[in-house]
Amino acid sequence: MDTTIYNKLIAFISSQLDVDADTLNTDTRLDADLDIYGEDAFDFLASYSQTFGVDITNFDFGLHFRPDGDVILPSIVAMLGIKKKQTYNDLRILDLYNASVSKKLD
Repeated sequence: MDTTIYNKLIAFISSQLDVDADTLNTDTRLDADLDIYGEDAFDFLASYSQTFGVDITNFDFGLHFRPDGDVILPSIVAMLGIKKKQTYNDLRILDLYNASVSKKLD
């Protein structure tokens, strides 16, 4: 692992999301651990893409991040068994690191 890229990535995430860099590691999940989703996730990844020169053209946000909006009603509906709760693929700091090296996130 290139520590220069990794340290720059951690500093970027810490600054953008206002979190303590010491709490971040390669297994940290953006949605589940850092509570970033919806438009905030889009804005964060757009800034990440520009800062690290990563192509996110084919990245499917809907597979990784829940949308903005009401999270209580869908949870109640899922608990009642009316509709299956949507699951999302975790996007981890390691994925961002790998994309920073390959210059592509998809």
